[in-house]
Amino acid sequence: MHLDARNHVAGSPIRAAARWRRRRDDLQDAIRRQREALRCGLGHRGVRAMQMLKIGLVLLWALLAGCGTGGRKMTVLQETQYAYSAAIRWGDFEGAWQLIDPTYREAQPMTDLQFERYKQIQISGYRDLAERVDEGTAMREIQIGIINRNTMAERSIRYTEQWRYDAEAKRWWITSGLPDFWAGQ
Repeated sequence: MHLDARNHVAGSPIRAAARWRRRRDDLQDAIRRQREALRCGLGHRGVRAMQMLKIGLVLLWALLAGCGTGGRKMTVLQETQYAYSAAIRWGDFEGAWQLIDPTYREAQPMTDLQFERYKQIQISGYRDLAERVDEGTAMREIQIGIINRNTMAERSIRYTEQWRYDAEAKRWWITSGLPDFWAGQ
C-alpha cells in the first residue's frame, strides 16, 4: 500500500471528494461565463428582436381582427354541421329536420310515417369525404353507413349536403333535406 505525505491512502474518499469539488467548481465557472457572454451578446440585437416580435404580434392581431366576420361564419358552419351530423349519427332525425332550411321544410313537409321509416335503420358510420365552401354556400360529400334493424344488413351510401348561409338569422341551413336512405323506394 502506498502512503502519501499525510499518511493517507492515494485513492482515499477525501481525495475523491476534493476532485469532485474542483470539477463542480470548474463547471459552475463555465456556466457563469456562458451566461455573462449571452447577457452581453444580446445587448442591442436582443432588444431589436423583441421589438420586431411585438410589431409582428400586433400585425397578426390586426389581420385576424379584419377576418373576424368570415371566421365567425365558418365557425357557425362547423358548429351547425357538427350538430347535424351528430343528430344523424344518433338517429335523431326529427332534430336534424330542425336544421333543414325552413323554405324546404315548408315546401316538402315530413309526415309521421316518413319519420317512422327512419326508425327502421341504425347509423353505423358518418364520414366526411370532401368539402367545398364558397361565399354563402357550402357543399359536403358524406359517406353514411346504415344498418337495417329488421334484416341486420349493413350498407353504405354517399350523400351530398348542400348548405346556405342566412345573413339575417346569421346561421347556416341545409338545403338538400334529410338523406334518402331508400333512394326513392
